[in-house]
Order: sequence, then structure tokens, then C-alpha cells
Amino acid sequence: MDDRSERERRLDALYAAVRDGATVDRQAAFDIAMNELEYFPLHAEASELAEASVADDDETRLASAAAAYLDAYGYEPGTWAGDQEWTAGIFPSDAADDLSALVAVAEQARQAIMESLQYQSTGRVWPACPAHGLGTSPEARHGTGIWWCDGGDGHVAAEIGHWAASQPSRYRTEPGSLSRGG
Repeated sequence: MDDRSERERRLDALYAAVRDGATVDRQAAFDIAMNELEYFPLHAEASELAEASVADDDETRLASAAAAYLDAYGYEPGTWAGDQEWTAGIFPSDAADDLSALVAVAEQARQAIMESLQYQSTGRVWPACPAHGLGTSPEARHGTGIWWCDGGDGHVAAEIGHWAASQPSRYRTEPGSLSRGG
């Protein structure tokens, strides 16, 4: 059984048509473009794909728009290019208490922002550790929600909700403790 979504199957078909120089399915191309535009209304390649899919018999324009969209999307068959359905959501078990809920919401925000940065194709991360430039992950440590960096020996980059844009981390970690640094 094919466990890929309808969207993934349409993207695969669009890719195959462009790769093989075959006729692009106009309805599938339009549906793909409109789904993208629903979330990213200013997406230029999706707009052109939508317009080209309803243009009268201009197969060259449609194929070109499909190729440009796939390129901008970072699509490669069999490769995850970002969850285009925003995030998976937060389950009740993920938010059993206030701290767990804070970390779950921070993770959902991180995922959504990483998707908007098109991380899979650009490599841009959010939030980035000021010391290492690496992406950080929300975690609960010692009763506090923090952004954790795995750079060096690992350290707290910031407390969730208290990211200092131009200052070094005001936290440091020592074995078994979370303490404010100076």
C-alpha cells in the first residue's frame, strides 16, 4: 500500500512529467499550486504554476512553470523537502503540564519557522545559537524551558521566551545545574 499523501503522489507525477518531457496534468498542477498559495500567497513560482495550468494550450509555459516550482520547492523524488502542512500539532500527552506545553509550543514554532526558511534547501536554521550558529532545540531542563545547542559540549543558548538577539547567552550549564552566567 502506498502510504504517501495525495500531494506527494501529485508532486511525484509532476516531477516525472517534467523530467520525461511528458504532458503535465493541468488539474494536478493547479491543485499543487493552489495548496501552496493557501499557505504562502506570495509564492511566485506557485502563482505562475497556477496561471500556466489554466492558460489555453500553452504546454511549454506549463512545463517551464512546473520545473520552476519544483526547483523552488526543493523537490526531489523520495526526499522530504519540508512538511508543507505546517506542523503535526500538539497532542494532549505532549502538554501534560505547563512546562511540557511550553516546550511543545516552542517546538511547533521552530518547525513552522524552519519550514518557512525552507531549511531542506537553504540550510538556514532557527533559532541559531549565537556562539556556534547551529540550530537549537527546545527542552525542559531543571524546571525551565530552554533552547539547547549541541555545539561544543552542549549548552543552554537561551531560556524559551528570553532570547537576547545581540548578547551572548546569559546562561551556562554545569553538571546537574542550570545557572545564570555573568
